[in-house]
Amino acid sequence: MLSSLLRLLPALALGLAGGTLAFALGLPLPWLLGAMLATTAASLAGMELHSPTRSRQGVLVVIGVMLGSAFTPELSGALGRWSLSLAIMLVATAAMMLFSVWFSRRLGGYSADTALYAGVPGGVSLVTMIPAYS
Repeated sequence: MLSSLLRLLPALALGLAGGTLAFALGLPLPWLLGAMLATTAASLAGMELHSPTRSRQGVLVVIGVMLGSAFTPELSGALGRWSLSLAIMLVATAAMMLFSVWFSRRLGGYSADTALYAGVPGGVSLVTMIPAYS
């Protein structure tokens, strides 16, 4: 238990630093986007970061709460004014998903499962949960 927590410390420290910087800069969703940007940059630079295994579902719940807390009652009252743009976004998302899956299958040569996970919005969340159940 303690060793797995120690393996997470670099990622947690980077996330905290990135969130703090994003908050100081006034970015939207600073604790989520700042942490994501900091850990992504470190990973791309070659730093080996570990993700939680046992606490993965809890982390996904926290992310969902963070995203959901941005929605207020005032925001839901404005949904009627956004109906056309929401409908266009729904159609555009479906079209992009279909194109992405087709592209991955036909031109990328990926299996149907891989293409679907890569092309479906939110597929990353599903893929990160699969190891927890296998």
